[in-house]
Amino acid sequence: MQPFEPSSYPRRILIVVSGMSPQILTETLFALTQKRTPAFVPTEVHVLTTTSGASHAHLNLLGKAHFSRLCRDYGLDASIFDETRIHSIQDRDGNGLDDIRSVRDNETAADYITNFIRQHTADENAALHVSLAGGRKTMGYYAGYALSLYGREQDRLSHVLVTEGFEGHRDFYYPTRESQPIDRDGKPTLDARDADVILAEIPFVRLRQDIPENLLKGHCSFGEAIDMAQRAQQPHRLLIDLKNLEFKVGDISLNKMGGKDLAFFVWLLQRHLEGKPPIEGRDLVDYNKELGDELTDLCERLQQRDESLKRQGNPSTFKGLGRVIESVERFHGIDRDAWDTRRSDLNKALRKQLGETLSERFKLHNFGKRGESRYGFSIEEELIDWTPFD
Repeated sequence: MQPFEPSSYPRRILIVVSGMSPQILTETLFALTQKRTPAFVPTEVHVLTTTSGASHAHLNLLGKAHFSRLCRDYGLDASIFDETRIHSIQDRDGNGLDDIRSVRDNETAADYITNFIRQHTADENAALHVSLAGGRKTMGYYAGYALSLYGREQDRLSHVLVTEGFEGHRDFYYPTRESQPIDRDGKPTLDARDADVILAEIPFVRLRQDIPENLLKGHCSFGEAIDMAQRAQQPHRLLIDLKNLEFKVGDISLNKMGGKDLAFFVWLLQRHLEGKPPIEGRDLVDYNKELGDELTDLCERLQQRDESLKRQGNPSTFKGLGRVIESVERFHGIDRDAWDTRRSDLNKALRKQLGETLSERFKLHNFGKRGESRYGFSIEEELIDWTPFD
């Protein structure tokens, strides 16, 4: 089995966007299970649609039992789809969307589809297959772009193609095993058994690494996700304002990183701007006390500035620095274990705020050869705006 082969995942999710043609679901499921090698047999199937589309899906897929007949004909488990997996697009107030006709309707559909796909890509044991063949063109666009924003290596995107004459026919749902005549213009001129269904997989650019972790895990509008993905591709200046305790990459605030990680970041940047060499592994043995003193001095100044700004009504940015100072003093400097922990925590905090791609430009790198660690930044000094305490 190839790495990231979708069929090898324990949870296999088919997501279909649909309008007034629920046949898209049965056609796609047929193609995935009967025409694909290896077959992608979903463990769950979801339909994203409007309130009108939901009624059609209930009536035709479940009420008229087209879905269960497909499963019976081809040995599939019908329990993978039921009424709970027909999802009407809703706004944040829970109001259903009957159609997409206005700017607000488009925004609602974009946000709902984006967050639905985001939530289902959160499970690393799941593989998604998203079909954009149904619904209004904008629904398909949002589904495809949402998968581009959040999709992983195991996730796939497709469009289903059906033999001419059968496509869009209200009575055609999938190629049957036995003969099933279908009327056309009042005459039984077609047979569902003769139809051909082709699954066209659509390549897409994966931008997940450009989305900050806090947006991967929390509610995020379509526009916010697009904005973050675009930011990752652009050059950004790093603002370190010690006078006002303001820290930014472009217009993205770093103040929520946490005082401990932010203090460690500022200390190492200060060394970088002062022209001090990268910290080597042996420095953590030979100069661990001197390095600890540098970090302690900066933490004390940050604490003082934080208290001063707090008295002026500003929120605290550097809570808990006292524990950092106590730790350095207790261990008489910064030992290798403490360094490794702080370095790892810093890079995780940057990744959480900036996303994988953008954080790569600002994180603490190891430039040394194997066994010869040398830790520093690759940030150009001209891209750092530094304002001292006074």
